[in-house]
Amino acid sequence: MAALAAAALLACSEGGDANGAVAGVDGTAQAGLDSGGPRFATDGGDPANDTAAASADGGGARGTSDGVGRADAVAINGNCDFPPTPKPGDPGAPCASAGDCDSGYCIEGPSGKMCTKTCSDCCPTGFACTAASATDPQFICIATLNALCRPCQADSECAAQSAGALCVDTGPGGRFCGGNCASNADCYAGYDCKNAKGTQGEGKQCVKSTGECACSPKMVIDGAQTSCTLSNDAGTCKGQRKCTTQGLSACDAPTPATETCDGNDNDCDGKTDEQDAGGCLPFYTDADKDGAGDANTPAKCLCKADGSYTAIVGGDCDDAAATTKPGATEQCNGVDDDCDATTDNGFPDTDGDNQADCVDPDIDNDGAANAADCAPANAAISPAATETCNNVDDNCNGSVDEPGAQGCKPYYVDIDGDGFGKTPPAGSQAQCLCGPDGKTSALQDGDCNDVVGLINPKATEVCNDKDDDCDGQTDQGCDDDQDGYCDAKLTVVDKPIVCPQGKDDCDDLNAAISPGQKELCATNVDENCDGQTDDGTDAQGCEVLYADNDQDGFGAGVGQCLCAAKGAINAKNNKDCNDKDALVSPAKPEQCANGVDDNCNGAQDEEDAQGCVPHYSDPDGDGYGGGQESACLCGPNQFFPVSKSGDCQPKNPEIGPGAQEVCNGIDDNCKNGIDEPGAKGCVVYYADKDGDGIGDSSLNKCLCKAEAPYTATSSGDCDDTKAESKPGATESCDGVDNNCNGQTDEMGADGCKVVYIDKDGDKYGAAASGACLCALGGEYNATKGGDCNDGDIAIFPGAQEFCDGQDNNCNNAVDEENSIGCVKYLKDADKDGFGESAVGKCLCKPSYPFTEFTGGDCNDQVATINPKIAELCDGIDNNCDGQIDPAGADGCSPFFLDKDQDGYGTYLAAPKCLCDAKAPYTTAVSGDCNDNDANTYPKAAEFCDGKDTDCDGIVDPKGALGCKNYYVDLDNDGYGGNSISQCLCNAEAPFTTNKSGDCNDGNGTINPGAEEQCNSVDENCNGQTDEGAAGGKNWWLDDDGDGYGTGQPIQICNGPKPPWSATKGGDCNDKNDKINPGAAEVPCNTVDENCDGNVNSPGNAIVYSNDFEASTTDWSTGVTSGSLNMWNLTTKSGGTSPANFGSKVWGTPNMGSSGTEKSFLMSPVFDLQGGGTIKFNTWQSNETGNYDREYVDISYNGGSSWQIAIDYTNPIWSPQKSWQTVTMTVPSSLATSSTRVRFRYDTIDGCCGPTDQTGWYIDNFVVTKTCN
Repeated sequence: MAALAAAALLACSEGGDANGAVAGVDGTAQAGLDSGGPRFATDGGDPANDTAAASADGGGARGTSDGVGRADAVAINGNCDFPPTPKPGDPGAPCASAGDCDSGYCIEGPSGKMCTKTCSDCCPTGFACTAASATDPQFICIATLNALCRPCQADSECAAQSAGALCVDTGPGGRFCGGNCASNADCYAGYDCKNAKGTQGEGKQCVKSTGECACSPKMVIDGAQTSCTLSNDAGTCKGQRKCTTQGLSACDAPTPATETCDGNDNDCDGKTDEQDAGGCLPFYTDADKDGAGDANTPAKCLCKADGSYTAIVGGDCDDAAATTKPGATEQCNGVDDDCDATTDNGFPDTDGDNQADCVDPDIDNDGAANAADCAPANAAISPAATETCNNVDDNCNGSVDEPGAQGCKPYYVDIDGDGFGKTPPAGSQAQCLCGPDGKTSALQDGDCNDVVGLINPKATEVCNDKDDDCDGQTDQGCDDDQDGYCDAKLTVVDKPIVCPQGKDDCDDLNAAISPGQKELCATNVDENCDGQTDDGTDAQGCEVLYADNDQDGFGAGVGQCLCAAKGAINAKNNKDCNDKDALVSPAKPEQCANGVDDNCNGAQDEEDAQGCVPHYSDPDGDGYGGGQESACLCGPNQFFPVSKSGDCQPKNPEIGPGAQEVCNGIDDNCKNGIDEPGAKGCVVYYADKDGDGIGDSSLNKCLCKAEAPYTATSSGDCDDTKAESKPGATESCDGVDNNCNGQTDEMGADGCKVVYIDKDGDKYGAAASGACLCALGGEYNATKGGDCNDGDIAIFPGAQEFCDGQDNNCNNAVDEENSIGCVKYLKDADKDGFGESAVGKCLCKPSYPFTEFTGGDCNDQVATINPKIAELCDGIDNNCDGQIDPAGADGCSPFFLDKDQDGYGTYLAAPKCLCDAKAPYTTAVSGDCNDNDANTYPKAAEFCDGKDTDCDGIVDPKGALGCKNYYVDLDNDGYGGNSISQCLCNAEAPFTTNKSGDCNDGNGTINPGAEEQCNSVDENCNGQTDEGAAGGKNWWLDDDGDGYGTGQPIQICNGPKPPWSATKGGDCNDKNDKINPGAAEVPCNTVDENCDGNVNSPGNAIVYSNDFEASTTDWSTGVTSGSLNMWNLTTKSGGTSPANFGSKVWGTPNMGSSGTEKSFLMSPVFDLQGGGTIKFNTWQSNETGNYDREYVDISYNGGSSWQIAIDYTNPIWSPQKSWQTVTMTVPSSLATSSTRVRFRYDTIDGCCGPTDQTGWYIDNFVVTKTCN
């Protein structure tokens, strides 16, 4: 055991004195506290769980470690435990030096320095009885399992603390020190002696039976640690576990994960970013270096290019030709340039024969060679085709839709333009045309007057003395009942012969019904055609009725004389005061408390209404009536204000059924009694027969005044026949029971004296024996008291005190301070065996708190504070040495140097064991890799700043704050594709650019920054080809296909390319093909159809205008009398005057000699609903004297009937040989959607010659609608 002793013991005391004490490694006890001092644990001896410096397991066999080199080490069976609760200095108590131990030996224990004991044959488990040292023959108990359960890396760590201990592998959780053993008896409870392997050796070791080792405070101070592993299906990773103040840390090994392309060995197999790692990209072989890999060679999923696998795009159908690859521009060359399995795709193939038009000799496959075909791309057009009515030269003969073409229709000459022509004479036919040709424009014949456009087979018959519908009858159906009125459903012009009374007959089959008839009651017939039957007031047979809105039989308001009830107008009176409530009328009973005049009599809640209650008059206002005057009311009023009766004095407010009876000589509560017993103010009176003012308590009444025998207000008289005896009288030494308490001359009576019992004859009686009596007698024989021992004549008040255990002077104290024979004791209030040096008393024996002879206690209120106590982390000077919580105090924790105060200490400096953080040792957490930067510490957010801010050994990792997306750029043109990227602080191959959008990353000339070229390739990757390229033409985006585009144009080389198909811009709504700068403005619809920025509502809108310079086909002319149509479209007015606008006007130029002729010029129909104006320019020069007449007529039904708007002959019009502007206002009340204007010119004299006036001319016709 010499070797063990040498390893465990240090020099005697700290300086090697003769005391044989064992010093600790650092002189600091590492023990916990239990009830004021260090203690052994009772957990079966596990040193990892001990709070004391050693453990006790309740005895058992003892043994020593081997290799001691000495045969006299003793192992003995028996109960040799250290005290379970050691006091300071006891075996097992913590120590700093040998002087702290009663045995004089301080050794190194499993958890730090501890006191041990001398031995001859017996020590606790885990200890061996061994010589203290080679020079000290004293045997002491030396710890043999100091390293047990300590986390370790190698056997040498364990053997350094416990000879023969190995670093035992416990699995993924790490290695822990065992303890050399021969059997389980050598191990603590909870440990087994098993064969185990260390890092270099093997043998039997004490190892935990179950569970995992825990850290002791010493292990925390030493920073004990072990290697560990973390495993899962992905692999196994290594890490470390360390003893901390929170216990053994978890394994810090990274969690094995599937290998990922991130530069890390994710699955801990020693390889980085291997094939098929997560996030890998398919790489293909690319022999022609065009950026697209061979389609016939399988790809490898790699994190980056490797060897011949350099392309991340596959599909190259010819990896020997760099011009052939996916994404290449397809050329019309018979080659699949873009590897999409189709040749020359994208090029026109009109006939669908899989031969592109650019190489097809017959593009439309119609049998005609392209050179001979006038439409080589249209199979329906060729020299062999049949001409068809389709506005196309189908047969390539230079003519379009010639007469007789397939699909032609018969057309008739239509002079008046009403859609009907005259029926051809017998033997002739209509011309078969594809469409109208000049006057040959009607598809129907049968017009009986082809010079008047309003007369044709489809015209509506009008009552105007004409056959309008060409059926051979005039004004048929205008007056079927022959009452002189025309049918209201027909159009009537003036008063035709058939209707001399006018129009608006609402029943033209009944002569008794017309606008001239009188309305009758009870016929249900509209006799006067005003649109109503039995209507109006004052009709024959009417009756005055009133509105009855609530239908309660009573009406209200002003009546109407009607033929019959009309809706709510059905009552024959107007007496209802509320015609909105059927519960209110003169027939209804009045109801209480509803706030309504129910019976319409002008009052509410009147007397005797339903729900009324009897009410009474209350002259005195006490809430009760006398009952003589009452009424049934809905509520109180000024005459009958209360609903309760019974008042016996209705004019006295103090008296009534609700009043309380009072001692006042009055019947207050109307109960026919005055001042009865119990009235308010009554007094309890007792019977007093002897008149001494004290009555008999058994006889009493509460009365307003005394009534014999109830005259006394006090009770308790014991003899009501004797006035001298009564409660309260003073008892006297006179032989009488004066105070009615049942006793005579009792103790304490008036005139008594105190006397005592004196048994020992010292003339003092015991204090408790004294009594005040009227006379001495019996045992009461002393006049002085206070004797505390009436059986000892030497003890009495005033005697001398001795240290004899008795109260000699009867002052209630035994052996008090300074008694004869006293000794000085120091104050020890906390009972810790140390007193206050300056505070003491001379006592016969110890008397708490004066119990000790030894002083030095600096806090006599706490037993755990005295010179023998180990220093603890508690803010107190525990050992009275003048220091509080010094470094190394029991309970201290390691604190690390944290200069930057970021909460993490540097791992480069050893920690200090402190009770509390003290700058700069302020944190219990280590791991700071830069303690001069407060932003750098474990788990800090990583930034793109060139620093390892989270202390994981990686600078600026992927995904750090401030990172940017970098993309793979295969063609090195500065742009990457969109699909493959990583967020990096800086470019890292293959992620070399932070610009994306490259649509062909195998071609360096194609990227979002490239300039577009005219080559059918999308160089700038915007999804379009050739847009904006030099030499291209401007094309606008045209979504609605109306020929006008929106926004800014782009240049297209071979346009159009829908939707960039418009050559003109300015479209203000490209989702509506009816809206564009070329569209006609539609009036009054809040829409800007022509995109000029003006919306014509509200305001005025031009619905029609014609200056007659272009088309005039919508105007027509005709003859109303005669045979000459005088209206012509001419270039002159008046022979020499120019047109008002441009060169063309409508006019009646000099026609030479003529007879009486009447002709007209008629406008098309236009919509003037809502009203508007008709403006035109006119030039006139005609005969005066009423020989020539000019009229401007207007029609509101499309020309079926006309009204004269301007009569230029009444008065006779004077010639105006200059252009005048005429404006006609059409009111909204007349205007319709079928408005039309007619210029009518009549010659009367029939003698117009070359020298006559030159006619009437019209130009610049404008119709404006008022938009509201």
